[in-house]
Amino acid sequence: METGRIRRSFPPGSVDVLERAEATERRVRDAVAGRRFLHFATHGFVTETHGELLAGLVLAAPEDSTPPPDDDGLLQLFEIYELPLRCEVAVLSACETHRGPRVGGEGVFALSRGFLAAGAQRVVATLWSIPDAPTADLIGAFFDSLAGAPAGRPVGYAVALRDAKRSIRVQERWAHPLNWAAPVLSGPP
Repeated sequence: METGRIRRSFPPGSVDVLERAEATERRVRDAVAGRRFLHFATHGFVTETHGELLAGLVLAAPEDSTPPPDDDGLLQLFEIYELPLRCEVAVLSACETHRGPRVGGEGVFALSRGFLAAGAQRVVATLWSIPDAPTADLIGAFFDSLAGAPAGRPVGYAVALRDAKRSIRVQERWAHPLNWAAPVLSGPP
């Protein structure tokens, strides 16, 4: 749903997509280097137990019944820190990707932080579980703004996200904040 919406924002053939069985950890690692924009529409998880954080993105399950740890279908926080990122923005369109323990002077230890530490200039992540349909519209509107920015001119990411939220909020069926307020921007506006 989201992928199709984003593809419509950009010229034909300019968006590379890894879907379903193609979206393995290895392929994702190979695909992220050198990308201007990244978008993950998948399931996210955060578990805080005994002061530790287990968090990650769910990718394609490996075909091997005993997969290696670096291709087990879970792109975990410690693995995200090692990604070779140089993107302007990573959009984590998955549940609770900006949730985690708060550390004084450091902020939230969450998936979003992992992407920033890996080299993403900014991250759009979510504060709670997000519904599919309004999120697809919101993220599509966000990428419409990114795709429509003139070449060589800076993109106003905070403005693009704000405007995308407004476009969802004015629709009566999506007016409740649960449908549009979860995505937040970390990094420069």
